[in-house]
Amino acid sequence: MARHHDGMILALDVGTTGLKATLFSATGELLADSRRGYTTQRSEIGAAEQDPRAWWRAACGAVRALSSTVADMPSRVEAVALAGMMNGCALVDGRGRPVHHALIHADTRSSQILEDLQSAIEPGQAYRLTGCHLAPYFTLAKLAWLRRTLPDVMTRARWCIQSKDYLVGRLTGVWGVTDPSDASLTGLYDVVAGRWHAGLLSAAGIEPRLMPDIHPSCEVIGHVTTPASRAMGLREGTPVVLGGGDGACATAGAGACRPGDAYHYLGGTSWIAVVTDRYEPDPHARTSHLVGLSPTQHVNYGTVQSAGTSIEWFL
Repeated sequence: MARHHDGMILALDVGTTGLKATLFSATGELLADSRRGYTTQRSEIGAAEQDPRAWWRAACGAVRALSSTVADMPSRVEAVALAGMMNGCALVDGRGRPVHHALIHADTRSSQILEDLQSAIEPGQAYRLTGCHLAPYFTLAKLAWLRRTLPDVMTRARWCIQSKDYLVGRLTGVWGVTDPSDASLTGLYDVVAGRWHAGLLSAAGIEPRLMPDIHPSCEVIGHVTTPASRAMGLREGTPVVLGGGDGACATAGAGACRPGDAYHYLGGTSWIAVVTDRYEPDPHARTSHLVGLSPTQHVNYGTVQSAGTSIEWFL
């Protein structure tokens, strides 16, 4: 059982293979954690889909498990903060209901249309604007592929959001929001301007209405609603901080805060990253880029999409 502390912060992290709920003290001391897993559907070559509702069920299960071991947890949690896997595509309707399984970062079926995309969008220009390659791992290509293969799904969708944004909606009832870090790994975010790039959206045939509003990572985006309180066991009205993509959160967690700091992350995916204080895309396009939890922090990285997930495949 965790030791008694006054206020606590609950962090929810939507990972590739499962969701982790972690309690921290106000000074950052880890108090307790719990994890619940879910499956990735691989129905065909290149497919990697998950049911967003499974993320929510896992979150509820993990938080209730913490409540059973930590005394008076609901009354002591002062805020909830979110993190999650990035560069996916979770399509929801206007009420936040999934209209299709989410395509996670590892879904590469959009490689089937890359040649057409490269005819419509000059890859070098896309990289200079966004820091993302014109590649199947990023949201731009996933949305273009869905538009071509499942147009009815795209018609029913209101927003394309990321994994942590889905939990934000379920917790607060606030839908259609994301933060700069998650926006920066879609391949549709103009890093310098700090907004969605209308030209890239148009060239890819993606309706601008699908893109969520961008808010600061550290903003209190809403509060735990009555339905969420009942489902998860948290106190109604608990503040919910929007949070960031797992890459940005890992950068902060590694203590990589100053220009020149570097770290290696190994999880479901893996990357090596270096922090800078300005946007400097690689002139040879060898790395990708994401925005940190602070809008003035930039992270250049190289990644592989199958690290820890390879263990699951092997077993």
